[in-house]
Amino acid sequence: MTAPDDHVAKHYRPLRPDLFVIPSIEMGEIYPDVADPGWFAVGAEAEFVPEEQRYVLSRIEILRPPERGGLNAVDLREIPVMAIVGSAIISYVHVQSEAGPVLFERPDGTTISSLQGSDRLLAIARQYAIARAVGRSPLKDVAEWMGVSQSTATRWVSKARAAGLL
Repeated sequence: MTAPDDHVAKHYRPLRPDLFVIPSIEMGEIYPDVADPGWFAVGAEAEFVPEEQRYVLSRIEILRPPERGGLNAVDLREIPVMAIVGSAIISYVHVQSEAGPVLFERPDGTTISSLQGSDRLLAIARQYAIARAVGRSPLKDVAEWMGVSQSTATRWVSKARAAGLL
């Protein structure tokens, strides 16, 4: 039987001491959904670069069948490709638990005011690291999640950094 640490090292790359990512992913998403007459599919491949602590895209593909109207220049400007890819990549982040790595669930249902002290700083550090890894603006992502201004989020991120969590 493989020790949990060996399994983690073989299948995941560290994002933080308590967060892990899959080193190489292929994803595909239908947006907004198949019921929408103007739907399209976004496919991508990404590699996690440990030195940069983020995913780098190696391929992006956007498809819309001709019977659905195909793609034109206006569509390409309006399709939120990076938001779609970033949201999909988040599903590949794992958090270390007593049983080993498990899929990380963004604590969207948790209000920041319900978290106190080190739990709050840890949640902020995780949000920041994940946002950075998937190509989102980390401070903006933390501010939106916390429901505060970006300057307030910056202060909280600074506290997390001072506590050694970032």
